[in-house]
Amino acid sequence: MWNIDNIHKRSMVQDLALVLAQKLLRLPDEVQDALTFVSCFGRSVHRDVLEITTETESGAIVVSDRCLELAVHERILEMSGKTYTFPHDLIQQAAYERVSKEKTRIIHFHIGLQILMKAVFTGHVDPFSPLSFIGIEQITKADDFELKNSELRISLSELLLRVGRRAIRTAAFPSALTYLEKGISFLGDNGWDLNHELCLHLHESACQAVYLNALPARVSTYMDIIMSH
Repeated sequence: MWNIDNIHKRSMVQDLALVLAQKLLRLPDEVQDALTFVSCFGRSVHRDVLEITTETESGAIVVSDRCLELAVHERILEMSGKTYTFPHDLIQQAAYERVSKEKTRIIHFHIGLQILMKAVFTGHVDPFSPLSFIGIEQITKADDFELKNSELRISLSELLLRVGRRAIRTAAFPSALTYLEKGISFLGDNGWDLNHELCLHLHESACQAVYLNALPARVSTYMDIIMSH
């Protein structure tokens, strides 16, 4: 049987979320920009992570305490301890989709890059720490972001190889394939010339990952690439 009271409650919550999502779009631009940045982490983000990532290389978005405080005051964000949370998926979605996909792609990339550059590559945190995986997740959400620095491309690909292999060992096969293929994409078309050994290891592990994900046609593709090099 249908629970009418629960249906009404869910409807009221959704209506409130829609009102708040519309309210978000009437806030000052700098506050909306800050909320877009926060939305790239999903429903919630810890303040410590924001402090690492709130300055992008492009300088496009600055997340100030004042902007976050206003968002909390307007009930667009909730704060519990040191964690900011969007009270409903619709509000997070409104913040995320107010800019182009190209813009969010850039934000994702620079968030991930700053976490990895400031924390992981400096040795301050373990490559398999939760913070590291936040950075890796952000990098993978950036799609085919073009990176010209060869040393950085290699560093990112090496990290993705390590986490991809670990994901295979822990039976997280879809994640493993995502990490490994992202590592291959960072090496680019000249990956075999840039670092042959790394490119080989990435392709071998990706071949294993596609097999474990029950994608036989792609196994053949990877085998052909490996044999040709």
